[in-house]
Amino acid sequence: MITGAIAIGTLAFVFGCTHVLPSSLSDPGLLTDDYGIVTLDDIRQNAKFVRPRDKDGNPLLVWQCLHLDRVEINCEPYGDDVATPNLYVTSAGKRYFFYLRHAWSTFRCNLDIETWHKILKDEKVACFSGEPSLPTDDGLNRALLSWQLDRVKSHKGSWSYFMEPDEPED
Repeated sequence: MITGAIAIGTLAFVFGCTHVLPSSLSDPGLLTDDYGIVTLDDIRQNAKFVRPRDKDGNPLLVWQCLHLDRVEINCEPYGDDVATPNLYVTSAGKRYFFYLRHAWSTFRCNLDIETWHKILKDEKVACFSGEPSLPTDDGLNRALLSWQLDRVKSHKGSWSYFMEPDEPED
């Protein structure tokens, strides 16, 4: 194991990530082993979006694969027919919160969480692409590692913020 500071600068240290150089991929856009889920095409797809880079030129939009010890998914209401899908993952004693850029219609929120359930149900590992935020406290004195979510992927399928739920992914 190589500490994240080598792979992606101080960002990995701040977010408590560890970078494992996977046997098939070695890229600063991947913080962990790929588990046969994340491909070079996935990493290249992230690079297509205009994103800021850290001081070392590494992407801030990155993939991370996690063991799924516990998964919680919900639509949080924000008013009349508006909600945001939230995804919480507990992995190796750490709690992750994946959130979207803004709220959707309640209908779209329900489509997204239905897709997430299908992708994550009974999976031991899944991968998440997004931009890490600063860690916060979850209200129970536990660190909450927050990520603005762009993609979810497992061996069963994938979801993307940038695609309508009924569109097939490439």
